[in-house]
Amino acid sequence: MTVALILSILYGVIRTGKLEVILNLWAIVGISLLVLAIHELGHVVFGVIGGLTFKFMTVGPITIQKEKGKLRIRENKLWAYFGGVATLVPPSIETPNLSKKWAWLTLGGPITSLLFGITSGYIYMVSYYQYLLYFSFFHFAIFAVTIVPIKGMLMSDGMQFLILIKDDERARNHLYEIQISSELFSYKRPKDWDERLVEFSEEKIKENKGIREIMSRLMLVFFARADQEGMERAIPYIERIVQLPVTKENNFFVSSFHSWYLLYKALYQMDSLSLQEAKEHAQAITKMDLNGYYRTQGIIKYLENDLEASHTYMKKADKEL
Repeated sequence: MTVALILSILYGVIRTGKLEVILNLWAIVGISLLVLAIHELGHVVFGVIGGLTFKFMTVGPITIQKEKGKLRIRENKLWAYFGGVATLVPPSIETPNLSKKWAWLTLGGPITSLLFGITSGYIYMVSYYQYLLYFSFFHFAIFAVTIVPIKGMLMSDGMQFLILIKDDERARNHLYEIQISSELFSYKRPKDWDERLVEFSEEKIKENKGIREIMSRLMLVFFARADQEGMERAIPYIERIVQLPVTKENNFFVSSFHSWYLLYKALYQMDSLSLQEAKEHAQAITKMDLNGYYRTQGIIKYLENDLEASHTYMKKADKEL
């Protein structure tokens, strides 16, 4: 993004009369990112007030995460998070009133956007400062988009609030997913994760449900059993997933499992791993996980006896960790 900014300014300097237009466009980009950051910060503030623990917040090219009690700024390498995401977790899986606390966390973003939209709109009417109009408009836009109950690949804030505030069976299932996230994002080793939650997830993934519904549960069980009892015990959990036909609808959800399975084959069964099999798994692995993507390309190049290219891809994979 920095390179794009510099190049566009240089273009504006070279093309007389274009610089002001380019600077205005970049100002709008900056305002939109600031609006997204304020929205996500609203989630964080409401969550922390409710007693939840901040893990990370991402907007645009920047990630702010908490590591061992300290806030650190990192480059955002997951472009799916470019539009903004905030992650908080309960201090424990038995946090009281978690449903209501999480409901207010989800509503924190839209409330903050609405308040900032009203405030900046009022100041604009007094000052007529053009950028405040953009600032107000984007706040109202993100409020409208997030407050409307929408159930897509990711539920809107409004939909999550309506689910959680009822504190019924559907809310409990949603909280169950939150508890899984609490363990997955914790600093504990997988073998130390709450065994009751692992066993409960183990039973749940036996139900005949799609990968979208069991993805987080499967990840929890796979990592826990791999750390506790070894890969031979854990790998059957994802073998059935990598055997599923890959479609546009499930590609996002199965990608990581293909990546881990191919890594297992490369580490434990390299003699029986064919180039064709590796390429078949590679077709399901997206660039959403750059570490897994580059590692997969490295394995393929190794099987093709291109050791130099394999080493290059593995170095790229290491940089994404």
